Amino acid sequence: MSKFNITIVNELPQYNIDEFMLTAAAKRIISDEQIEIGWLNIILIGDKLTKTLNKRYLDKDTTTDVLSFFFEKDKKTGLLEGEVYANLEQIKRQAKDYKVDFHTELARVVIHGILHLVGYDDQTESDRREMTEKEDFYLR
Repeated sequence: MSKFNITIVNELPQYNIDEFMLTAAAKRIISDEQIEIGWLNIILIGDKLTKTLNKRYLDKDTTTDVLSFFFEKDKKTGLLEGEVYANLEQIKRQAKDYKVDFHTELARVVIHGILHLVGYDDQTESDRREMTEKEDFYLR
């Protein structure tokens, strides 16, 4: 039985969020990746804080849709502790640009962030393809 705690914090309450959907997606990834113990915070924020975090931790002076930070990761013990920061304002713009529902884009972005935490990367074209395939799988 998994001992994993998932917390969702919405810093922008004007956005109506389906927390059940996000939690279900996170649990599915955690189960599939055989993460047994730990915690995950999903923090829903806006452009200003995203840009601040991106500058402070990644030295990028721009906003982005998602940032992932892991504090502890040990595949041997099944331990994962981390945070995913999803930028609701950027996600809203992307949903419009990609002509998808806001909640679908939010789910994709959060899934992307969690995939980073469990070990997936998107630095190369083949890595990006693999992550996109995983995102599509977990969106179903």
